[in-house]
Amino acid sequence: MDSCETDGWDAGFNADQKFNVIHIHPTRRCNLACRHCYSTSGPGIRHELAVGPLNPFLEYTFENGFNIVSISGGEPFLYGQLKDLLKAAKRIGYLTQVATNGMLLKSAKNQECLEYLDLIAVSLDGFADQHDQIRCLNGAFEKTVQGIEFLKSIGKDFGIIHTVTNQSWPILIRLADFAFDKGAKLFQLHPLEYYGRAQNEFSTDRLTQESLHRSFILARYLKAKYYGRMHVQFDVFHRDYLMDFPQAVSLYGKDFTITKHNFPDFVKTIVVDEWGSVVPFSYGFSSEFEICNVQD
Repeated sequence: MDSCETDGWDAGFNADQKFNVIHIHPTRRCNLACRHCYSTSGPGIRHELAVGPLNPFLEYTFENGFNIVSISGGEPFLYGQLKDLLKAAKRIGYLTQVATNGMLLKSAKNQECLEYLDLIAVSLDGFADQHDQIRCLNGAFEKTVQGIEFLKSIGKDFGIIHTVTNQSWPILIRLADFAFDKGAKLFQLHPLEYYGRAQNEFSTDRLTQESLHRSFILARYLKAKYYGRMHVQFDVFHRDYLMDFPQAVSLYGKDFTITKHNFPDFVKTIVVDEWGSVVPFSYGFSSEFEICNVQD
């Protein structure tokens, strides 16, 4: 899963800044067909969202409090209009980032896109055997590492995103050490989501509460170990923490009414899919809660 829901780390991101993120999934086309892919992306998909309708939408959302454009997919570097989208976002004033498998960065066309990116998050599912098995491609790990080393060689800030499974939590410390040694500014842990292809591929291997708790403890350790040197983010809150600090996920009580003026205060993340549908929170969120369509 290539998810890039970071909470702000270095590279132009001020730790005290307020972040409101637009996650754009302009295509499901990908050079891989990963077993855990939330969007069921793959090589045979050709449909993609045109940049044209996105421009006025991005101008409107920027004026109303959103300030980060994060592009995922599919593989963003297979999106034919990636450079145009990034240029438009930068012109408006957004910070920009992508989530990528890191295998397609060296082409001249994609290197031009890198110029308009503040952050590149590379997904890594473990070391060679585990990564290649989940990515369904022998040699995928080596090609991803080559992409990481290329980013380091040109001085581009990047992070590593890892999808936590029952098999991967024991290697989190080694993986964090690997990310730090390669020069990553971010190490993000994202629990496996049972959506898309993962619903079938991991139907009998759901992430257990024990594995999740172990991962939570390890993430706290890694935060302390790399404090001030590499940002460690775990996309999970402990239940007891939320009970004590409900404002961590919502600034307002049950009687709060959302309006177009305070929407960004309440909903920090909105998602645009390949058909232009806009929903809150995450890709695949029920269409019952569709906010609008950028093409209307």
